[in-house]
Amino acid sequence: MERLLKENFTITKVLIAYKNKLPMGRIRTLNPAPRPSHCLAYVVSGECDYYTDEGRTFTVNGGDVLYLAQNQRYVINVKTNDYSVIVMDFLFDTTDKLKSDCVKTDNPEI
Repeated sequence: MERLLKENFTITKVLIAYKNKLPMGRIRTLNPAPRPSHCLAYVVSGECDYYTDEGRTFTVNGGDVLYLAQNQRYVINVKTNDYSVIVMDFLFDTTDKLKSDCVKTDNPEI
């Protein structure tokens, strides 16, 4: 996420933006095809763990901003009944391999 915050990447195409509420429990496995696009998600409420195929693990909570890298495989484990996110899938102007991560924040203006 540090590279995303420090470098100037250009979003070349927004593919979809939506709000989603996920049920408690495991949602994905590492078996499906990797993400075809990048993703930024604002966690509206709840708590969830993400486990990536690179061995990274992070927990997100309401107010956090999540970045999921293109070509990433990951597992989602929703830990609460109220997990809700606002999601935007998009393409960048780079072919660099970026890493999924999250930013902890308590700033509701994000």
